[in-house]
Amino acid sequence: MHPTFIGWRGIVTDNAGHPVGWKPDGGRYEIATSAYPLYAGLREAIGLHSAWGTAQERYERICELSAVLWEKLTKLEGVICLRESLPEAGLVSFQLANKKHSQMVHFLERKNIMVRTIRAPDCVRACVHYFTLESEIERLVSLIANQY
Repeated sequence: MHPTFIGWRGIVTDNAGHPVGWKPDGGRYEIATSAYPLYAGLREAIGLHSAWGTAQERYERICELSAVLWEKLTKLEGVICLRESLPEAGLVSFQLANKKHSQMVHFLERKNIMVRTIRAPDCVRACVHYFTLESEIERLVSLIANQY
């Protein structure tokens, strides 16, 4: 198959830089252009994340924060966490006794807290990261508690 769109990464060139054919693999369909100025931003982002510690330390922080969220949610009346033990990642899924998951998500969005609904199983999912603040977790839990 010949590519529908052509990009410089998908062609083979001779020593003079003239196109002589397509790359023999899936590279022939690559049409992206490198945005070299964005590499500076990428380097900064990698540096910022590295400043938070090693990959293991960042993972441990995610688990610590998701445990805080999970523990607080398990204490709320009308909230049922899907896991019966501490999360092993940054995702904490829970159900509301009144099953008004979409309403809760929209309410929280209006408060600038982004969570989402999951269809199967029907629940709300919150996600923490190593840069999540404990005060943000407190705010989320407080808003959920005040809706019940």
